[in-house]
Amino acid sequence: MDMFDQDDDIGLISLCEDEPSSSGELNYYDLVRTEIAEERQYLRELNMIIKVFREAFLSDRKLFRPSEIEKIFSNISDIHELTVKLLGLIEDTVEMTDESSPHPLAGSCFEDLAEVSLQNYFRLSLKS
Repeated sequence: MDMFDQDDDIGLISLCEDEPSSSGELNYYDLVRTEIAEERQYLRELNMIIKVFREAFLSDRKLFRPSEIEKIFSNISDIHELTVKLLGLIEDTVEMTDESSPHPLAGSCFEDLAEVSLQNYFRLSLKS
């Protein structure tokens, strides 16, 4: 399943090989790196669901009716899009963090996504 393994071009190996802090506790930077690794794994799993399972269901109409397929996979594309955005924001934040800064400000990524979601919600509620 190499089509879902994107570690080589993203640099996950270099992120995960670093040892946690000497005190045995994870520091903020370690937590951010762990979150990036988990988001990448989650994205690989979403890709597998979309490309393997959903495509198989869509290609064989005898398996399920289109309405059933829509119910099963109703939000998978939205979830995939959100995951890609979040992962990109966190990776960009880590990459752009100044060396003099003690840690990347990854929390701002969640705030940015929440703000966009809130704006979209209000835009949709005004239309209805």
